[in-house]
Amino acid sequence: MPHVSKRKLDATAIARLYTKLIDHVTRDGDVKSRSLICSELLTKTEQIMIAKRFAIICMLLEKVPYEIIENTLKVSPTTINKISLAIQNKKFSSIERAINRGKLGKGIYKILDTLLGFPRPIHAPRWKWIDEI
Repeated sequence: MPHVSKRKLDATAIARLYTKLIDHVTRDGDVKSRSLICSELLTKTEQIMIAKRFAIICMLLEKVPYEIIENTLKVSPTTINKISLAIQNKKFSSIERAINRGKLGKGIYKILDTLLGFPRPIHAPRWKWIDEI
């Protein structure tokens, strides 16, 4: 559980800090330098947690069955349910839009397919690229 200081920053300072963080993580330098920034800022546990959360979101949006998500990513049904509810409440709408535009989904599925032998749903049209490989 992260520890946050009881001494609060004002909202403007937090917004500026967050904007700078996002700028450095998403725009500055090449992929390798951005990756190093993330690995220095986040603990190994945080990296795994965020990566799994992102993968669960992608898989749920592709209508992958809970059991496959649970077994592939080694997560609990409760975790999957919480993220599914958040998707229904539009808490991940930006990620959903990016996946629907094809900007995020393909990469995550290549990784899951290569590393985990990830089974794809036959009905998902975004999986056609795998058949072409």
